[in-house]
Amino acid sequence: MAVVMVVLLLGLAFLGLPIAWALGISSYAAVLFDGGFNIQIMAQKCVAGMNSFPMLAVPFFILAGDLMTAGGITRKLLDIARALIGWVKGSVSIVCIVASCFFGAISGSAIATASAIGGMTIPDMLKDRYSREYAAAVTTAGAICGPLIPPSIGLIVYASIVSVSVNDLFLGTLIPGILYGALLCLFAYLVARKRNYPTKPRASVKEILTVCKKGFWAMLMPVLVLGSIFGGIATATEASALAVAYALIVGLFIHRDLKLKDLYRIFLGSCITTSTMFILFGTSEAVGWIIAVTNVSAAISNWIISVTTSRLLIIAFITVVGLIFGCLMDAVVAILIMTPVFINLAAPLGYTNIEFGVIVVTLLMLGHITPPVGASLLLSNSIAGANIGGTIKEALPFFCIGLGVVILLWFCPLLISALL
Repeated sequence: MAVVMVVLLLGLAFLGLPIAWALGISSYAAVLFDGGFNIQIMAQKCVAGMNSFPMLAVPFFILAGDLMTAGGITRKLLDIARALIGWVKGSVSIVCIVASCFFGAISGSAIATASAIGGMTIPDMLKDRYSREYAAAVTTAGAICGPLIPPSIGLIVYASIVSVSVNDLFLGTLIPGILYGALLCLFAYLVARKRNYPTKPRASVKEILTVCKKGFWAMLMPVLVLGSIFGGIATATEASALAVAYALIVGLFIHRDLKLKDLYRIFLGSCITTSTMFILFGTSEAVGWIIAVTNVSAAISNWIISVTTSRLLIIAFITVVGLIFGCLMDAVVAILIMTPVFINLAAPLGYTNIEFGVIVVTLLMLGHITPPVGASLLLSNSIAGANIGGTIKEALPFFCIGLGVVILLWFCPLLISALL
């Protein structure tokens, strides 16, 4: 049954069918081929995959990101970043990365981060004589801060599969996410020095205070969301609803950049994005059930351990497979497929499910940089109007930085568990 499902899934994906439909059709076909199960169970599994309290955070965080952009919160965060580090060499690219970290502390989505931050910073980089390809590469790399710095949609998906605490996953990814962002800023600074990109005048203390005052409500949003989660006041799902309410109030009544007439368009766009993702969640639950009843996960784990007991080789194998998955499919899809297959290897390798989850999700998020899927790469390249070949070349060092962080996490999981 599992073989039929995999062969059909790969065939349909190769033919260009959307991955959600490919997952659904292949899983249904596999059950029909086996004949030992009532086909109604597939519908039940699809509903179960969508009927999850932790998953309820996904549409709220997507909507919160859209409301931030429309309500002027994203612009205020960018202004604060410019005032604080605008005088640094290569400041425009560093501002893009720092603003992506701020935005990621609310949205949890790489695509949303690339769209919101890239749309505002790429024109600034082009004005400062950055190449279109480098501007797109910086935006792509910074966008990954969205799902790495909590909250993270990818980690919410992982938590729903493995049944672990979302809050613990968010705490676990906090240090790796900040480390990744800091390394990106350092590399952007070194590139700017080498290429002699211009700097901006240093903002005075008065100017910084003025910008921070105007952006007070914007700065308070990530503090409110993350503070409520880590302070134990709210779950991630409750905090996501709080983020939407806060973005609405600030956008409509404080910044007043958000108009009532805009809400229909914003809600509709968020609904379309959410519905697409939830179809994916449902069909992947059916796939996960087939993997479970056929013991594919245990069989693969036993096979790997029978081939080699070397911890280093097993880690290398998972890393390579993760990079391949990341190249060929969306990161969330890769998490949904890869997690049930490899989760049994966490304990034999000496990792908790929290540590393994942070490492695997970080690894799969690198797929936003790598073609042919590379969703954030393609989006940023489109915004910049760049040559895709040149963008891939410029993005390669940023990919290596991300891979370096993954390798560091494999060998130093204390970076994940330190705050737990």
